[in-house]
Amino acid sequence: MGWVTAIVQLFKIISKVVDLFLEKNKEKAESKKLALDKLTNAAKETDKDKRASKLNRVLDDVRGM
Repeated sequence: MGWVTAIVQLFKIISKVVDLFLEKNKEKAESKKLALDKLTNAAKETDKDKRASKLNRVLDDVRGM
């Protein structure tokens, strides 16, 4: 089950990176860049439970962008 969660999170991160590169509005691009920075910081967490919690929280926050 952990592999499925990791794959889904990785797919979401990749989609956010692609979305950032395709954004034409500078203000939206800046907010998306900040959200991506939060994602990468959450992904750097070494404890797998904390990492999953942080990634899920950040991904929930940026879902509407």
